[in-house]
This record gives sequence, structure tokens and C-alpha cells, in this order.
Amino acid sequence: MRRLAALVVVLGSCSSGQGGRSAETPRQVQAREEATTAFKAWRDCTAAGEVERHYDMLSYSMISDWLFRRLQSGDRPAQEWRSSLTGRRVRTDLDLWLGFCERNAASSPSGRAALLPSEVLAEPSLRVLYRDYFMREIEKVKLYMDGLSSPVVAVDSTGVTVTVKNNQGNLEAYAMVHERGAWKVDGFRPEGGR
Repeated sequence: MRRLAALVVVLGSCSSGQGGRSAETPRQVQAREEATTAFKAWRDCTAAGEVERHYDMLSYSMISDWLFRRLQSGDRPAQEWRSSLTGRRVRTDLDLWLGFCERNAASSPSGRAALLPSEVLAEPSLRVLYRDYFMREIEKVKLYMDGLSSPVVAVDSTGVTVTVKNNQGNLEAYAMVHERGAWKVDGFRPEGGR
């Protein structure tokens, strides 16, 4: 019981008296508002099946991690895409990146793949590959995104965390970062997930 009382005291001291929300700087308020708008736009375009807009609203790190997971799992469309790049510099860059990620995945502090080389990120067929995956799941994606509640956004030193409830009432957290002049979705974690 003493621990609970101490926790209440500590939490109470963190409050600014504004409904439990600590005081935000003008920059944090702006970041929260912009990220909220960006998340809602991403959620809406995803639910509408606007894959190009959805893709543009992902961080490069999110795209890199997505591709690494597809290639690492031996997923056939991803492997065929990789093979289609044979004989081009982008394939060499991709293979060097993949090897680096495979060697360093366990030691990565974030548990994520390294950032793809710029030549690979700029490869038009990467967008096509992503679109193909997205379109295979479009009906599930639409239903899922339509079920997300209004976002609650918290700002910290590395970006923002957007918390929503899904259609089963479970909490989910989306990380967002400011990249390429706008807020981008950078990660997803279901309640209790890692």
C-alpha cells in the first residue's frame, strides 16, 4: 500500500493541474497537433486503400524493417523481387544491406533492420512490391483501420506515440517520427507487444 501511495504522490507531482496533462512547450503542442493530423490522414488513406499515399506516410526505417522481415522469412514475392534486380547496382546495395542486417539483427538496440541504402529506397519496383502485399490484404486492412478510435498523442524527445483502441477494444501504439518534412508512421506495437 505504501508503494501505491508513493506512486500517487509522484504522479501527482508530475501534473500541471491541467486535467493531468503536464505543461507542453509550444513546439510540443505543434508537434502533437501535426502528428495527430498526420496519423488521421494515414489511417484514413489506409482504410480507403490509397496505397501510394499510405506508403509515402511511412518512415524509411519502417519500410526498411518491413522489407527485411519479408526477405528474412524467405517470402516468395520478396525473393522474386530481389532476383529481378540481378545485374543492377541496386541489387548489390540490397545484398550488402541484407547481409549487414542479418549479421547485426540480434545486436541492434532497436531490434530493427538498418536503414535501406538510398538507391534501394528510390527503386520504383520496391513501391510495386509493397503495393502488391498491401492489395492482397486490402479488405482486412480497411476493416481494421475503420475500427481504430480517435488517437491520443504523446510527444517525447524522439517523436510521438499515438495510442488508439482497435475494434476489439485493445490498445495499440504507433510511433511517429518527423522525416522528409512531415510526420511519418515509424512503428507499431499492440498492447503488451514489443
